[in-house]
Amino acid sequence: MFSKIEVNGQNAHPLWKWLKEQPNGKGLFGNSIKWNFTKFLINREGQVVKRYGPLDDPSVRTKSLEHYYTTQKISLLFFFLCVFLIFLKIISI
Repeated sequence: MFSKIEVNGQNAHPLWKWLKEQPNGKGLFGNSIKWNFTKFLINREGQVVKRYGPLDDPSVRTKSLEHYYTTQKISLLFFFLCVFLIFLKIISI
């Protein structure tokens, strides 16, 4: 669980490949993860709702999270699991 994983390229971890392949998981300037702080908002059904880049304003993410939590009953546990995986990648570099 604490090993370094690839997020881009041929050896990318399957979770990251899947996240980037989803219709709402595509990046603005290509599909690769540009920096460590890319985040994905995932609904209860496991679908990517939105992708946030490292330069996105945190207040926008908070508003999106509140919106989807109240209207779509977003799975916060799964969302924070993804954030935790991103954090693990950051500290292993």
